[in-house]
Amino acid sequence: IGCQVRTVRDLKKDEVAMSVPVSAMITPDVVAGSDAGRAVLACVRGGGGEDGKDGGGNFWDAFGSTSALERGMQQRIAQNSGTQLLVKILQERKRVEGAVARGRKRSSSSGPSGGGKGDRPAGVGSISHRAPAMAFLIHQRFSDDDEPPVSTADDRGGNGTASRGGEGRGAPETFAPYVRTLPPAVSSPVSWRRNELALLAGCIPGMPSLQRAASRTMQLASELSALVDAGILHRFPDLFPPGTITWDTWVWAASVYESRSLPASVMPSWIWKDGHTSSPPEVWESLGMLVPVLDMVNHEDGPDSGQAGWRLSGEEDIEARRLTVSAGARVRKHCQLYRSYGRLDNETFVGRYGFARVGNPADRVRIAWALSDGVGGDGGDGTAPVPGP
Repeated sequence: IGCQVRTVRDLKKDEVAMSVPVSAMITPDVVAGSDAGRAVLACVRGGGGEDGKDGGGNFWDAFGSTSALERGMQQRIAQNSGTQLLVKILQERKRVEGAVARGRKRSSSSGPSGGGKGDRPAGVGSISHRAPAMAFLIHQRFSDDDEPPVSTADDRGGNGTASRGGEGRGAPETFAPYVRTLPPAVSSPVSWRRNELALLAGCIPGMPSLQRAASRTMQLASELSALVDAGILHRFPDLFPPGTITWDTWVWAASVYESRSLPASVMPSWIWKDGHTSSPPEVWESLGMLVPVLDMVNHEDGPDSGQAGWRLSGEEDIEARRLTVSAGARVRKHCQLYRSYGRLDNETFVGRYGFARVGNPADRVRIAWALSDGVGGDGGDGTAPVPGP
């Protein structure tokens, strides 16, 4: 199902399977230097005005950790029942869709220069690190231009990319050809229909997944509503034409980025810790990066998979700033390449990647139980009597 990466010839163990220049990856530096990223920054209080050019500090100072913000949302619903969580998700969807509809109406009636007075910037730290990356994907995929530029700012390199991107020479002027190959949907719970979510609400093992879907929906809805209130729909018509930013495209961008991004912790440290980058290490750890082709390699970690292991070399081609990926075992011609996403249970696989693994040895099910009204009644203190020997 979906994309597969297959060999055109036999690969020996430890033979190079692919080599990807860092300049071809979508990284926090690329997002921070992009027009779409600066548009989101401009919607945050103190974020640099109309074009998002901040006078000082780091681009990411205005944003908060994605995981921390979602944990905060999860704490608010920790005591909710399955039915309450289901209702909360549906209410949040309806609320944000209404906010987008009002913002679209306001945009069409006022035009690009009609906002300002009614705009309410988002608070510092209330928008996650993920939001600028999502806006970047939406711009690159849904723009009216065939090749929407990453950046049109004056502080760009000779090839048209922003110098903030950190990868100057060799970086593409647009990522649209790659972004437009990404899947149109990811079947994660945040995008499930009501009847599908109801399956989770109706059983105890489904509660953790439903809680995560609810907290993620709440954070995504909060961010999108805040950006709409800040005027993102009418302030940047060249970046986001009417109908580009919707709840559906917002969820698509979040699901695609989360399911395809590689965490910085699995990448060679020279990519994100050696002083060549402008984004702090904690942002790289929070956001990760998209690596074309490597992100299309499917998961397998079984002992009989034959090519379950991948070695990401951080010692070769460092000067050329290329990521070299080697096969962990022999791979025959025309066979599929795999990499391990980690030893994860199916709850995590479904929540992040939109699939479950049959016969997953790392799978687990959480259950709850309690003793009440035991056979024979209780002993007066609310506990069941303990039978004698």
